Amino acid sequence: MNTLQTKAAKLKATIQQKHLPGRHDQMTHGNRYGSDGNLKPRTNWKPPDGYVPPRHQKQKRKPKSKEKRGKLNLRENSWQGKIKEMLAKGVKTDQDAIQIGGIVRAEIEKVVAEKDSRATKIRDELIRKSENRNFDDEYKRLEDEYYALLKEISNDHSVIVADTLSQVRPLGNPGAQKWAKGSNKKVKEVVTEVSKYLPSDWLEKSNTTEMLTKKSKRGYYRKSGYASPAQIAMDVASSNVNKTAIHEMGHRFENVVPGIYELEKQFYDRRTAGEPVTKLKDMYPGYGYGDSEVAKKDKFTNSYMGKLYKDRFYEIFSMGLEGVFLKTNDLWEKDQEYVDFVLGVMAGV
Repeated sequence: MNTLQTKAAKLKATIQQKHLPGRHDQMTHGNRYGSDGNLKPRTNWKPPDGYVPPRHQKQKRKPKSKEKRGKLNLRENSWQGKIKEMLAKGVKTDQDAIQIGGIVRAEIEKVVAEKDSRATKIRDELIRKSENRNFDDEYKRLEDEYYALLKEISNDHSVIVADTLSQVRPLGNPGAQKWAKGSNKKVKEVVTEVSKYLPSDWLEKSNTTEMLTKKSKRGYYRKSGYASPAQIAMDVASSNVNKTAIHEMGHRFENVVPGIYELEKQFYDRRTAGEPVTKLKDMYPGYGYGDSEVAKKDKFTNSYMGKLYKDRFYEIFSMGLEGVFLKTNDLWEKDQEYVDFVLGVMAGV
């Protein structure tokens, strides 16, 4: 037997010696080696009397770190999550609406600020390139992006508002409005166009009853009467036709969506408390207002916002929709509370 074979034989003997008489092997596995040194089949093995198999210990899960828990709860801690919690309690007062709207407004202003910052950086880069007379393809690309951003910030402010609101509730008409026979086609198209900015469930309520569209030099909305459908009218030739359409749809929602009128009344009564009633024609001579058209001025950016009606209407929500989406009447610049109220109603009613 050579040296290598001798070492292998010794190693085999050592292994057998360790496993033949060992108490651990005898108790837990039995004597699994025969007298010939070969491994016996395990199938015939029986545990000795009193043998208790070791229990499998299930490892306890380590608690998630604060960092991981924070990532999991990111949605709940987001601005959308905060609004969701507030909506669960209900929008019962104008102050509830203002609080919710303030969160939405802050997000809109954040988006606008980011676009402003990006536009400023691009403008500075364009100036640098022009000073170096470097009018390359990159200059043209930056110039296109710059003017597109300016358009989004100013002309397409309504898109930013709608995109933000759509993160807390669906917007746009999921169905189709019922139009009364004889409705003006152009007015129908304009109303359909502005509907993409309005809450879907409000529009579903509107869809259930007919509206008759008409052309008129002065826009108006009239709720349905005995055997006659509701009417919505506007000057389709006007450059402000979209403003009129969204305004009159605000009156439509006052009529068909429960809760809007009640919140408007709270907001109006609180803001105009102690204000005298004044004729609109005295405040705005030459604008064609009649003797019966009166308002409470308050600190509204347009006194028409404080107009008083004998029936279930205010101008608060309709004028507010104009201001929020189309930036009319300096509403964003001069009356933050009003903006918050309108956004809160849109987000929560």
